[in-house]
This record gives sequence, structure tokens and C-alpha cells, in this order.
Amino acid sequence: MTKPSCMPPDNDTRPPRFKAPQNACDAHCHVFGPHALFPYSDNATYWPPDAGKDALKRVHDKLGIQRAVLVQASCHGRDNRAMMDAIASSGGAYRGVCMADDTFSEKDFEELHLGGVRGIRFNFVTHLGGAPDLAMMKRVLDKVKPFGWHLVIHVNAEDLLTYEHFFDQFDMDIVVDHMGRVPTSEGVGQPAYQLLLDFMRRENWWVKVCGSERIAIAPPFYDAVPYAQGLIEVAPDRVLWGTDYPHPNIKKHMPNDADLLDLVPLIARDEATQRKILVDNPARLYGFDTPLSADKEKPMHNHMIQGVAVRHIARADKDAIRQLAECGSATVHEAQSRTGQMNPEMRPIYSGAQIAGSAVTVLAQREITGWCMWLSSFVSPVMYW
Repeated sequence: MTKPSCMPPDNDTRPPRFKAPQNACDAHCHVFGPHALFPYSDNATYWPPDAGKDALKRVHDKLGIQRAVLVQASCHGRDNRAMMDAIASSGGAYRGVCMADDTFSEKDFEELHLGGVRGIRFNFVTHLGGAPDLAMMKRVLDKVKPFGWHLVIHVNAEDLLTYEHFFDQFDMDIVVDHMGRVPTSEGVGQPAYQLLLDFMRRENWWVKVCGSERIAIAPPFYDAVPYAQGLIEVAPDRVLWGTDYPHPNIKKHMPNDADLLDLVPLIARDEATQRKILVDNPARLYGFDTPLSADKEKPMHNHMIQGVAVRHIARADKDAIRQLAECGSATVHEAQSRTGQMNPEMRPIYSGAQIAGSAVTVLAQREITGWCMWLSSFVSPVMYW
């Protein structure tokens, strides 16, 4: 069997002019094959030239990139072995985003999680087969939610408009690939881009300011800069950057990855923002500061039984809290790395802070549902949220 192929990447990566900070992360890249070891899917719409983990490592070494998030591409379908092999050989420098369907068991997802996967991707773009079975997608998301994974959506601009209400129902972090593939030829006022900005004002939405070569008209892709700048201005703490190496299905202008890295100081014009996008944001979302071995050393639990995840907690009236506090009070703790980030009423660091109930523990756990609040199962019945 043969399939249409696509242009090979430009592997003659030049030295970039921009120097990436230490622990910079390419948060969107792929490994393809080698197909003799990791065959491409019979259901794929294309079979690309091989671009395995060694080729990716050479590109990152030229760019000065130390970390990466490998995103499963449709050419491999739901066979995540090439990605998992690359993660396993990275010494903890890689994390992954898988593809899966509802034939995957809880054990399958647990193995992916222990191997470094932190998200699941669904393609909606027409050239890769169009939207998935939405009911199946919902079932899969219910399966992965206890692992604290996020949803990655690969959409065309029109898909943002078509599936707005479908996406809006998910109470989990959602990451948009390639700036929603909004074409720069349509201007920043186009409805899809404005909707993407609205999405980014919600605390669970993230975006990757990669794919400039996909949305721009021509090199050097400067017309994509205002779009990335607008997204960063709205939510600088929820923006990621990536190369998209090896750039599958590019039709005209195959980029040199150094050219894409050199766009970073144009879209993020100060060092603090550059560090957020390249280092801090991916480290927070993908847990780079926590070794994968830490997950393997602790048993996996059914977190949906042990606790109740609560988002967007509405604070009770303070007078009501004072009255309920007569039943007892408890210290409220902030989890590690979250000190000072809870709402003032939740912090035990201001004078007179109390909360009603007995033996209440509130944790913000990254590995469960993306920094959700978790209440222990022994919360007093007088505790209302």
C-alpha cells in the first residue's frame, strides 16, 4: 500500500539569531517513523518522509532547545509507539500528546501517562479526515480526565465557529494548535480570530503560537506576528511556542526552523514574556519540573472516587462563613508551587482567616486536573461550596 507523501523538512538548520533561554521548550513537534520500525497508519491521508527522534534532536541542538512536547500526528494514527520511544530515550526532556479512541482502556491510558503523556489530541481539519465522532471524543475525555490531561484541538478557523458550543462544555484545559489556523489574509477582525481571543480570556484555554508558516502568506512570515501578539496580550501565562518540525503537509514554503525561532522576540517583546512562553508555561502544563520516575514510584489512584474536583469556586458570603465557623475551623493549605495564588479568602496567611468545617484539606494538584481544587473525602457536611 502507498499513500501521498509531503515535502521533507529543511534539515539544514541554520544557527538562530535569537538565543533561547535555558530549558526552552519546543511545545509542538513530531516524530515520523522510521516507518520500517514504526509503520504509518493504513487510515492516514499521507505517509511523510521519515523524520525520527535523532533528526529532531539535531534540530533542537542547533536551535538551543532542551525540552520538547511530542504531538502524535495522524500519519501514525492511534499507534503512539514512535512518540513513546522518543520520550523514553529523552532522559526526561520530552513529554507527549497522544491520539486515542474509546477502545483504549484505563490501563492503556495509565501506561501512556507513566510514559510521559499529558494530553490527548483530536483533529478536526478537513485534509486529515475532518471532525472525529463527537460522542466518542466525549467518552475518551471522560476516561483521561482523572489523569489530569488536557485536550489539544487541531482545527481550521471555521471549526472554531462551528464547534464553539461543543468545546465550551469541557471542564478541562484546552490547547489550540497553530493559533487556530486563522489565515492572515482575512485580517485580525475575522470572526474566528476574535472568537479565539474570547476563548483565551477563559482560564482553561491555552494556545500555541506556532504554525506561522501555515497561516502567513509567505516568508519571512511576519504577517503572523500581530496574531501571536494579540493572543499573548490576552493570556501570556497560557501561551506555548513550537516549531511544528518536520512541518507535515506544507504546500509551498518549507521554513527553516531557525526562522521560526527568530520570530519569538517579535511576538514576545521582553525577556520575561519570552521566558513564560518558552520555559515557564510549558513546564507548568507538562510538569517538566517533576521527574517521570516520580509517577512510576507512586501507585495510580482512582481520583474520581477519592475526591471531588471543583473549578470556578464561588466564594460564600463572609458573614455566612463566620457563622459556620462556629462549628469549627481548619487550616487551609496551598499546594507546593501555588503559594499566594489562591483567592484571598482561601489563604491562611491573612489575619483572622477561617473556614467552616472540620479537617478540611484543599490541594491544588497539577497531575490531577490541571491545578484544580480537590477537597478530601472527609469534608464536614456543614461545608458548602
